[in-house]
Amino acid sequence: MKFIGNHIAASFWNSKVLGRLRHEDASPGAHITVLKLPGGQLVSQSDSGLYKHPWFTSPQWNPEKEKSDALKAAARAAGEEVKPGVWEAIVRPGFVNGEDPTVKQEDGTLVGLVDTPAIQLNAFAFPLGFPKFFESLGVQKERNKVSITGNDGSGNFDSIKIRIDETPRESTAERRYLQSCEVFLSVARPTYSMATQVDGNLVTGHLVDYTVTFDTSAMERSGSRARILAAAAMPETYKPTLQDRLAGVYGDDGEDRILVATIFFLSPAGWTPKMGDKGPLPPPPPNGFWTPFVRHNLFWNLCHAAKNLPPVNTKQAATDSFLSYFVGRYTVAPQATLGAMEAEGQRILAAALNNTSNEGKFWSV
Repeated sequence: MKFIGNHIAASFWNSKVLGRLRHEDASPGAHITVLKLPGGQLVSQSDSGLYKHPWFTSPQWNPEKEKSDALKAAARAAGEEVKPGVWEAIVRPGFVNGEDPTVKQEDGTLVGLVDTPAIQLNAFAFPLGFPKFFESLGVQKERNKVSITGNDGSGNFDSIKIRIDETPRESTAERRYLQSCEVFLSVARPTYSMATQVDGNLVTGHLVDYTVTFDTSAMERSGSRARILAAAAMPETYKPTLQDRLAGVYGDDGEDRILVATIFFLSPAGWTPKMGDKGPLPPPPPNGFWTPFVRHNLFWNLCHAAKNLPPVNTKQAATDSFLSYFVGRYTVAPQATLGAMEAEGQRILAAALNNTSNEGKFWSV
């Protein structure tokens, strides 16, 4: 090659390099298109090759697959004939703590998401809310008629009764309906509560022992690996209060959940629910004539951790899936009120259980 200082000579570039490039044909590859022009070739990426993020969800209609028992029951309740065909979702694998989630198969076995071709959608519901985009397609919100009376139907409001009647707008040929299904991740973790043992009396004072109980049954039932599930709506996790924990109430189911995507199904124009003796029947599962739309909620691989794990190197009493260990002891002075005892108990409880919640967190880096 001919160099002038640190540069290639223009005459060499024009005669040798460009000349050879004009005579060479670029080879198209996966999702790559090549367009030949008089001045050369234009290489571009096709739309089908756009990047798909982790958890990218694609619904598809499988016309040959038999419905599950739940879908068959829903179709019968809606007055529909039970026919083959189900909606499935293909979820692009993402990772939680470096592992792909598991998916439960029809035979009950758990398979990694990487090896799972499709997830069957078995539950649907009319969504409580939906993007405004669907209003332009004919979906209408229901109007609620609220009436407030006394329990006896009169103006006696010692005890109030509220009645909410959903009154749909006037039906039109252009009106369309929505059903939705949510795909979400769920990770099992330990839960815990606290038990107390009180000895003594108001005269001599009380000696109160607190014991924490960790319950790992959720992890034994579902494993510690994340799972991907589909339901009409992602269940909410109840957060027990200090009083609940103090009383030893198990209000936490031991699952941390995060929404992957919401799949909306738009009915064909003119479709309406069938009428029964007492009004409209429940909606049937959407068939292949409904149009799916996906609203994604996750776009990244995730990490997850619970706030606290069962302690190690601590004296414990193990019973099945429960681990108990002694937390603390305090003395209540003679003539102490119940309020003072509860306040001291909550203080110890908050310190021992880190604000009484073992709820985990999802995050991305």
